This record gives sequence, C-alpha cells and structure tokens, in this order.
Amino acid sequence: MTFFNSHYDTWCYLPLLGFVSFNDEKEQYLCAAVLRPGNAPASRGAIGILWRILKRVWATFPKTRVRVRLDGGFADPFLLNFLDAMGVEYAVAIANNAVLNRLAVGHPAAGMIAAAGAVSVGFGSFHPIGKSKTAPMLLATIGMCVSTLVGTLAGFSPFILAVMAALWSFLCGLLMALGAGASWVGLQSVIALLVVSAYPDSLGHATMRASLILAGGVLQTVCILVLRSIQKSKCVELPPLPRDFPPGGFFPALRTLKQNLSPGAEAFRYGLRLAVALAIEAGFGRAVSLEHGYWVPITVLLVLKPDFHQTSVLGVARIAGTLAGAALATLIAALVRPVPAMLVLLVLIFVWLCYSLVQVNYATFTVCTTIYIAFLLALAGLPEMATVKYRALDTIIGGGFALIVYALWPVQARHSHVHGR
Repeated sequence: MTFFNSHYDTWCYLPLLGFVSFNDEKEQYLCAAVLRPGNAPASRGAIGILWRILKRVWATFPKTRVRVRLDGGFADPFLLNFLDAMGVEYAVAIANNAVLNRLAVGHPAAGMIAAAGAVSVGFGSFHPIGKSKTAPMLLATIGMCVSTLVGTLAGFSPFILAVMAALWSFLCGLLMALGAGASWVGLQSVIALLVVSAYPDSLGHATMRASLILAGGVLQTVCILVLRSIQKSKCVELPPLPRDFPPGGFFPALRTLKQNLSPGAEAFRYGLRLAVALAIEAGFGRAVSLEHGYWVPITVLLVLKPDFHQTSVLGVARIAGTLAGAALATLIAALVRPVPAMLVLLVLIFVWLCYSLVQVNYATFTVCTTIYIAFLLALAGLPEMATVKYRALDTIIGGGFALIVYALWPVQARHSHVHGR
C-alpha cells in the first residue's frame, strides 16, 4: 500500500522531472530526475532540486533572468515562498475549479482597490479642516481619484512619473500653509499616485481604478456619517479640540497658497525639497523596476518633515515599526496559514487597530499598517512573505534617504503666510 496513488488508482512511482530551456527556444533539456513513491506529495523534493539548479545556473550565468514554470500540483505555499525569497519569476498552471471561478466573478483585485481607498479616506476624520471632519474625507476621495487616473497613465514612463511625482509632492508641501487637514489630503493624493504608478495600464483601466477609489471613499464617508448620527445622542459633548487655523473659505485659501509661492516661504521650500526627493526616488525606482518600489518614495514623503526633530523621530519610528510589523506578519502567516476567510478577519482586526492607534503612537500604528497591507495584498494573491520582505527593505531605504536629504538640505524659513492668520 506504500506506493498506492489514489489519483491514478494503482501502485506506482511518481517521478519528479525538471527541464530547462533558454530564451525563446522550444527545445527543453532534461536536467533533473527523482524517483519518488506513488503516495508522495506532488511538491516533495522540488525545493531541493530548484535550489541546486538555481545555484548552478547563477554560477555559470550570474546576470541571467530565471523564470520557473510549475504544474498545478506544485502550488504549495512553502515552494512559492521559496521562489519569492530567491527573487525569481514563476508561473503555476492551475486547472479550472469552483474556487477560481468564484474569485474571478468576485473580482478580488477590484475589491482590494476600493477597500484601500476606503481605509485611507477613513483617517480623514482625524484631520478636520476648520470645523468639518467630513471635508477632508471628501477632498481626499476626489484627490485620490484624480491621482489614481494620472498615476496609472504616468507609470509607463519613468520620466513622466518623476515629473508628476515632483508636481504632486510640491503641491502637497505647499498645502502645509493651509493646516494639518489640507496637508493630510495632499499626502493621500501623492500616495495614491505613487502606488498605482507601479501598475501602469490603459485609459479604460485607469478610469476603472479611479472609479473604484471614488466608490470606496464615498462609501466610507457615508458609513462614518451614519455612525456619527447614531452615536451623537449617546456621547457626552466634549469641548472642541484646538484647531491649527481659524476657518476660511475657498478663495482665502487660494490667496494663502499664492502668497506662499515665494522661495522664502517655509511651505514653498518644504514643497520644493519634497518634489526633488520624490522625483529622484520615484523615477529611479521605476527605471530599475524595484519590487514594490513605490514604498521608498512613500516613506520619504511620510518621514521628511520641515524640522529635524520630526524627520528623525518619524524616520526611526517608521523603520522600527515596519520591521516589527514584517516580523509579526511573517509569524502569523507561518502559524495560522490563513485561508481567504481568515485573511479577511485579519485585515479587519488590524484596520481597527490602525484607526485606534493612529493618534496614540506612530511606531505601533506602523506595525499594524504593515500587517494590514500584507494580508490585504495576500487577498489579491500576493504572498505575505514576499510582501513584508520588500516593504521592510524599501522602508529602510526610504527612511535613510529622507534623513540624508534633510541633512543635505535643511529647510530654513524666512517668512510664511498662514491661512486664517
């Protein structure tokens, strides 16, 4: 009974064969063969064989690009994580089945885009503009929608992407003159531009992505408004928190921005520094096809602040939080091996923790954000191990680059025009 294979309904051996081909050649050359018992799992021995083959290939051809093709029986999480860790491309042939059909009909990637937009917009309730907590959410929804459309099209060209990243980040820095709420809206718009630029596509697909972001943002805003109306009668009225700036209208805000279009204004100099830093990082990362490279300029955007204290504290907190989050996400994935339903639950738990900790501790908030993003991307089919690895590496690069930029180019304000003052 040892060699009985229920699929073939007989006693047999189950050989494992490996073939290699070069470039576009149709000829395949047998390079490995292992005779296994008929009841062996399909992926048994595959990692060992691949490890030996890859070592020999790279020893002979150090700069070669490797692509591994696997039959459906090799779709094992450990094997796929191994290929991710080795940095090779791979394609797995999987037969049609009910699960794949449900995923295809459900459009998980589209759901992920809308969910990401909704989560980002939800943080707007912590960054009021004037007396309104709704305005930043609506403005962020519009800004992210436009940025998604532009970023998807700009991603085809590293040069165009660098130009758009510079323009968007300069405007983001300039919005500092209008207060924390307006600055937060600018941040979300730049982040959306950078993320979608990694996945360039046609105008039709760009419009679809922008529509999903818009739908997610509007839905999140409506949900928050409904919850506020329900809880309003049950909550004790607290004195309002102090705002950075007195309320003002649209035209006063435009006048303030125009007044800050001066090389001596702090907001102008800060925006200019952001523009140069993000243009370099975004363009370079896209040109060299850095894996998940958009996390590098995003880290620069979030860490690089007008003063050194904020820059250094945020830089250290983000790097430490990302590394801790990557380690924790890896541990959870290894212990739980989450199925899609468990991934949804993990995403909900860590999104709730993100909202709860956003104003408590930035490092802890970053831990939860890293885990939430890893499991959200896992729902779209990206391996958790590879996601956290690249996020940790890119965050270290971006945080270090932000500190270097500040050391070489500190912002020293001569004057600043602030909205409402």
